[in-house]
Amino acid sequence: LTKKRQLASSLLVPTELNPEDIYGGMFEGGVKSERLFVERSENELYELETGEDFEKYIADLLHHHGFEVRLTPRSWDKGCDLVARLGHRKILIQCKQVRSDSVLNRGVNEIVAASKHYAGWSAKALITNAKNVTKAQEHEALASDVQIHTLSSLLNAGTELYQGLTE
Repeated sequence: LTKKRQLASSLLVPTELNPEDIYGGMFEGGVKSERLFVERSENELYELETGEDFEKYIADLLHHHGFEVRLTPRSWDKGCDLVARLGHRKILIQCKQVRSDSVLNRGVNEIVAASKHYAGWSAKALITNAKNVTKAQEHEALASDVQIHTLSSLLNAGTELYQGLTE
């Protein structure tokens, strides 16, 4: 235990994360994803191995629709998984994957918290492969101006998602 404590105390962890450290320069000359978009069925969305795989799928889907998309770092993202940009519109996105058609009961508060740490955003969104979210999440999203996009908006190559994010 002493060795573990020493190791933990020797780690350098930033106490403050500057939003520019996360996405500075990413929209002007940043590295772009060259992955090909492959549409997934409802069942395939439930079968993705990790939440990170789901985030990458959403990034690819948005990129397919013309968005410039960057995944935030796995740690210290402040509750924002993706930053998507289309023209002058910049959207902060929290992704939540479920393993079945369950009702999602979390996520809105995370993207609301993230919005305090990122500058210049136009919209906030929660994207999930759940078929529905709880009434409490709906109310919190309405009160905090967060768009919620569920499974139905991800099907048909995400056409409904694209329309929702560009309105």
